[in-house]
Amino acid sequence: MDKKAALFHWLFFGVLIALTIFFININTSELGSDQVRGAWHIGTIWAFQDLQIKQLEQDNEIREIAYQTRVNLPIPEYFGCGTITDKKIPLLNDGARWCNVFLQNIFLDNFKINLGDLYEKYSDILLSEEYVIGVAKELQKEEQDKLSIPMGGMNRHIFLVPPFRRELSYNPSFRINLGTKLDEFQQFQIKAGPLLGACRGNEDLRVCINNYDLPESWHRFHDCYNDIEPQDNKVSFCVGINGQLYNFALDFNE
Repeated sequence: MDKKAALFHWLFFGVLIALTIFFININTSELGSDQVRGAWHIGTIWAFQDLQIKQLEQDNEIREIAYQTRVNLPIPEYFGCGTITDKKIPLLNDGARWCNVFLQNIFLDNFKINLGDLYEKYSDILLSEEYVIGVAKELQKEEQDKLSIPMGGMNRHIFLVPPFRRELSYNPSFRINLGTKLDEFQQFQIKAGPLLGACRGNEDLRVCINNYDLPESWHRFHDCYNDIEPQDNKVSFCVGINGQLYNFALDFNE
């Protein structure tokens, strides 16, 4: 390498180093003495962190309330069609007449009660397919006085984030999958229809029901705990579905 080439080589690196120092000084001066490069991005993340945690905690609380309401849903002891046995097993039909049991309404009434003060935040709570949905009245607002994050150590006069006032909001609406449409009794009636048609008026009701191909998880002559004999052509059934046991009776009289 001749002298001119060497001179040009070192001159190039000298200019490059000078430009690097120049831009570093510009960036530092633009940020000022009260924050460092990238501080605003850090501050934005930090500002939303508490709010996100609070929203997540509330979502989890409402989800747990919904699940517990579903699991502990009180089943009516009387459907409007009478009962059988001393245990008062409710009849799902009275001859050709069906008695409707709307678990959807029972769930919503109990869920709203179990929400407590949280219920006041919602203009509507409804069921859609397998979901319970809460429509918020307004955005949830969070406000705090001026906040700052000092670097600490020897640089306590420098702030990662300059003092600022935090005013944030989020939508507390929710949509929770219950795993069921809460239409179990309507489904029981649909599946019981062919059974009633096949065995109603049969001289040997027990044999007819035993020979009938019952839907899966249906147990005949049972109350989910003990065997129950038919009474006046009225038979008790236990059905397990969605982790729940349901006991009802069918009237096979014409």
